[in-house]
Amino acid sequence: AWAALRAGTRFVQVWAAFFPQQLAMLAAGATTDAKSVAAATTAQSSAFFESLARALHSVVLGGAEERPQPTVSERATESTGDVVDEPRRNCCAQVLEAVCEVASH
Repeated sequence: AWAALRAGTRFVQVWAAFFPQQLAMLAAGATTDAKSVAAATTAQSSAFFESLARALHSVVLGGAEERPQPTVSERATESTGDVVDEPRRNCCAQVLEAVCEVASH
């Protein structure tokens, strides 16, 4: 559900704020060739940044097949006629905040 993605990106945002040196090391590993940095570190660095990009893509542009199944509360929102995409919109805001936090370091 969008809540799980939102929680995960909040974790990334807080982690980046508390450990900017680790984030800098990941960024260096993602942009450096495998000859000067261990290949495992480079792969982990790339996977980290690719995961953020995939999360952003999924929440902003993802089609119905990529959307997680709605939670019970989201289904209740649908049945009452309220704004259905509010959880998705909140998730999108959280993902963007996390990406901005990561990019600021």
